[in-house]
Amino acid sequence: MGAGCLEPSLTELHEACGPWHVARVRAPRVGLLWVGHRQVELWGYPVSTTIFDADSHLMETGDWLGEYADPDVRDRLLPLSFDAAGYQEAQLMLKLPGLWEQHRHQEIGADVLTGPKGWMAPGALDTQVRSRVLDALAISAQLVFPTFSVDQFAFSKDLDVRYGGAQALNRAMVAFCAPDPRLKAVGFLPLADPERAVVALEEALTGGVAAIWVPSDAPGDFSPAHIDLDPVWARLAEAGVPFVLHVGGGKLLPKAFHNNGLPHPTDWLGGGENLRAINGVPGSRWGFRAAPEPAWSGNRVGSHLGAGNAP
Repeated sequence: MGAGCLEPSLTELHEACGPWHVARVRAPRVGLLWVGHRQVELWGYPVSTTIFDADSHLMETGDWLGEYADPDVRDRLLPLSFDAAGYQEAQLMLKLPGLWEQHRHQEIGADVLTGPKGWMAPGALDTQVRSRVLDALAISAQLVFPTFSVDQFAFSKDLDVRYGGAQALNRAMVAFCAPDPRLKAVGFLPLADPERAVVALEEALTGGVAAIWVPSDAPGDFSPAHIDLDPVWARLAEAGVPFVLHVGGGKLLPKAFHNNGLPHPTDWLGGGENLRAINGVPGSRWGFRAAPEPAWSGNRVGSHLGAGNAP
């Protein structure tokens, strides 16, 4: 059975295709539910599988985010930092228009996987070329994350900038992915203001994001699992849209993560403060509540660990 069976029940999918050929992560409008038992050839070997690339990126340019921002926010966004491009950043940016034009006309095969990365990769910020990369690699679906544009607003103390920037980014991600249903836009949601987070989330879902990236650090002096944020998690669960994390490391858990608006629990031994394994991972980072809660029912979470990316 080929790709494209987007909305039958899971029981029907299992009966038709067997459980091993079903990938299930639901999202509204764009949807991440498909069946894809395909016979393809990669590097001379026959492959029968469905490939879901869960960690791809687009590579922003300096004016990209501002094009999607409201006028009152556009001039308040920080300039895009090109530190990751190295000391030859200026030369690289000058080369990109010509390089990307070459990509539009060059043949793309499976060897693209071992080719240039970052801004120099085919399809870095060109949806049409990205679609040809998916064809070459027989990828059935691809989650697409932003790379550096989040830094233009996410750490601003001005919440108008923080939420206005997130709004612009979500529009931009959806616009990049919209021409190809295999491309699944990852939106971004600040949690610092629970009421504004609900509004921003609703707009992102209506726009068609397939997943929501939330910051893995505390949004303020409270935990992401604070009861004031329950409407956010409830809405994600209702929509069937997963949230994803870009996991940091090497830091002790800040005290703010323990503030979820509820009494501080004892550990599983009954008295101390050290071993709350019931919270699990990423619950240990966020202070998730152990008891079942309607707001968390049905929620899905993924951790984005920054693996080597296909272009």
